[in-house]
Amino acid sequence: MKNRIFQLYVLLLSCFLYAETQRIIELQNAFGGETHEILYEAGDNNFGILESSRLYYDLNGTLIKSISRLSIGKNQETGFVFQEQEYKNNKIMAYKMYLSESEKLIRGYDYLIEIMGDSDNVVSCGYGYGDKLVKENTDSFAYNYPFINLNCLFDLIYEDYQPNKNGDEVTISGQYNKGRSLVTFLSDIKPMTTRDKEIAGHFFETFQSDGLQVYNSKIIISENGKEYELYLQDNLKQFIKKNSKALISFIVLGFNHTLHPLITSLIEVD
Repeated sequence: MKNRIFQLYVLLLSCFLYAETQRIIELQNAFGGETHEILYEAGDNNFGILESSRLYYDLNGTLIKSISRLSIGKNQETGFVFQEQEYKNNKIMAYKMYLSESEKLIRGYDYLIEIMGDSDNVVSCGYGYGDKLVKENTDSFAYNYPFINLNCLFDLIYEDYQPNKNGDEVTISGQYNKGRSLVTFLSDIKPMTTRDKEIAGHFFETFQSDGLQVYNSKIIISENGKEYELYLQDNLKQFIKKNSKALISFIVLGFNHTLHPLITSLIEVD
């Protein structure tokens, strides 16, 4: 996802430099200058990538903000519908990507914001849902974990599920083995039972890891009305409050047609 967003950002920047057709649609906008519109046609530099762009200038003719609508093909490829960019001294300072309605259900957030540093690198980001914004540093180990709604994840890993008549069944997906989700903590923290330890232990036995020793508690979480049992690392218990919401990163573990995420980090939501 990261690479395709950055590639799109480069394409959008070039389109404003070389676009063939612009028209003034507003003589004085909120920034004091003109608003220009680009409608991309066959032969234009970014036809097939963008449908349209609006460029907002200040009183001095300096570009302050742009908003672009992606083409149908790029929307299907990336999941994003609009991209908004903020400028200072003709340099992109931040960009904001709005997801389509169907993609919001899959990823669990509404839009992505990324802040650019002096070296044109992303230094921080945020994930918006409703009137909330969850901020994250890009040096987090979980930064590249894919965003996925737990309900969608459940459907994906159990798409071809058939009950195992010969005993318990452990599901560890090669494709969907980690993720990030915005969840609500519903219950009090409870100790893991012997059975819980056995379930979680399947993951660490598979990868010959001793990581099970830091998982000794569990809690019920929910996302979009469906509940799951989350296994907790000891060092994260202090940050969890009943009925609070958080962005969690986790390892994916399925057991007997249930989902048991193993948390690896969390960011509290204000």
